[in-house]
Amino acid sequence: MGKRDPRPAVETGHPRHRFANGVEVMPGRCSGQPVIQGSRLTTSTIWSCFAACGWSLAHIAREYPSVTRKQIEAALQFECALRARLPWAMTLRDG
Repeated sequence: MGKRDPRPAVETGHPRHRFANGVEVMPGRCSGQPVIQGSRLTTSTIWSCFAACGWSLAHIAREYPSVTRKQIEAALQFECALRARLPWAMTLRDG
């Protein structure tokens, strides 16, 4: 999966976990939920827009102009992988 960044996060002093696809987890940011690197936009928010609301990638990009289409795709891939490995995550995170 990803490598742990040994440098402490500025906000909390906790180490961040960065994944190769541009997703990171930091205990003090967004309650430790996976976010698009350098943002506070959670991967589960992107997933909800795509899967639950039926938004296209272009629509998501228009609604969140601070992230690129590549980052949106990475967030969706991350969520798909997470949900495939942890089936109960869909229940907890969607609901």
